[in-house]
Amino acid sequence: MKQLVLVLFLLVIVSSAQAQFFGQPDTVFIQTFTVDPSDTMLPAPNGNDMHWVNWDADNLPTYCGDEQPVPRNWFWDSDLGDPNDPPVNFAFTSCSFLKDGLPNQNWLITPPVFVADSTVMLSWRSSSFEGPGYLDGYKILVSTASNEPFLGVFTDTLFVAAEMTEALVPGSLLVEDYLFSPGYIHADSYTQPDYFFLLDPSAQAYTGRLEPHTANLARYVGQYIYIAFLHDSQDDNILQIDDIAIVRGESTSAAEPGVLNLGLRVLPNPVSDHATVSWQAVRAARSGLLTISDVLGKLVLEQAVPDLSVGFAKLHLGRLAAGTYACSLATAGGQQTVMVVKR
Repeated sequence: MKQLVLVLFLLVIVSSAQAQFFGQPDTVFIQTFTVDPSDTMLPAPNGNDMHWVNWDADNLPTYCGDEQPVPRNWFWDSDLGDPNDPPVNFAFTSCSFLKDGLPNQNWLITPPVFVADSTVMLSWRSSSFEGPGYLDGYKILVSTASNEPFLGVFTDTLFVAAEMTEALVPGSLLVEDYLFSPGYIHADSYTQPDYFFLLDPSAQAYTGRLEPHTANLARYVGQYIYIAFLHDSQDDNILQIDDIAIVRGESTSAAEPGVLNLGLRVLPNPVSDHATVSWQAVRAARSGLLTISDVLGKLVLEQAVPDLSVGFAKLHLGRLAAGTYACSLATAGGQQTVMVVKR
């Protein structure tokens, strides 16, 4: 990667409008698409860019919803899975319904990210507007060299979402009536109703809601990387991405003062409602405090632990919005934090 000595300094400057830094977790950056970021993005990659890149590699006309023209690349739009009017959420959107069913290639590429340690996580939410028919797929790819896809540098795959490739029974709402490319099918193959709904009784496809995902970046410790969201569905419909965040959790190194390795775990993870937090038993009569914070560092839940020797506690997370959170256990001797995904 060119001019890496400038990357960390410039990244802090570039992301100052969208990033905040906190003790636990450290938010390297977050993009919630609350406002339209399109004007701050570059239209094509140049190799060592410090800004987001929004690159339309196919440069083909697109038609979505009543065949009305829409921007050819990623664009800002209301959350199509949000029934509120006016919309209270927005997301970055890409259309794969191209003229004559030609291949789609829309790249959304992050600024360079330094992976400080094995706790660094990528989190995001995604939704295909239609499914299981016309389900939009996408890939999340990583480059350790530059941000130029045409040079073949995005060689690592973090995540693959499946797309519908053939309708055996067109208009069916059953997953088994379609064929899909390899990858994750939205809403766990349409078994998680929090992430889809039927717009009306006559609809021949479910409308998707944004679903949270995470990926660990531990394999890139000590490196600068670019992360690309590639919408490469062919002749499907609309994909939306929201709440892209890169978060660094608390390290458990004994060399760091105030940080303990308590063997902290949250199960299940991801969690929909109730979770069990467990840790290695600490001497009796030692108390602690469990806290849950969002990726902006805002405290959303706290619960006292009167006796750490018990080794576990129950948490009710049903009221929390979907997303990524930091679960911390603080004791008199220090604390540990782990990341948890709320579905």
